[in-house]
Amino acid sequence: MQQLKSPVLFILPFLFLACTESLPEAPTSDCTITTYYLMRHAEKDTIPKDPDLSEVGVQRAQLLQEMFAQNELNAIYSTDYKRTMQTVQWIASHHQLDIRKYDPTERAAFIQGLRVNHTGQKVLIVGHSNTIPALLNYLTETTEYSTFPDHDYNDLFIVTEAGNVVDVTHLEYGNQ
Repeated sequence: MQQLKSPVLFILPFLFLACTESLPEAPTSDCTITTYYLMRHAEKDTIPKDPDLSEVGVQRAQLLQEMFAQNELNAIYSTDYKRTMQTVQWIASHHQLDIRKYDPTERAAFIQGLRVNHTGQKVLIVGHSNTIPALLNYLTETTEYSTFPDHDYNDLFIVTEAGNVVDVTHLEYGNQ
């Protein structure tokens, strides 16, 4: 059985953007920073159509709960699949948050809703090897992100929005 190691280095950065650089008229104190944490679900069983997490996936989900334990979260979003919901269940329980379901095929509406309802907040979003890159591309208005390899479960993207400035930090945790 493969076991996950604790991350050697996992720092959720406190990103302080110079808001006046992107918004010359706005004082720094009025700058609102919204943070999105985007990740793929943990390892899954391979047999069923809507599989549960594998044993290694459960270990990864528990590692994620430890990683997010000391970080403020205001909302958690997941696609409506067992593996995504199970990946964030311990995080949601720890933070006493409901897991909100979203439809990854409705990217524009989902991101618009996030921007309206969670400005200035910290939001965790879990999805799939193809949906997380699509959300990253939408948030950054680029085509930089492509589908993750099937074996890749250890990426965490931190997207911060401050005014019209979007910054992405890519972290890796655990092992592949």
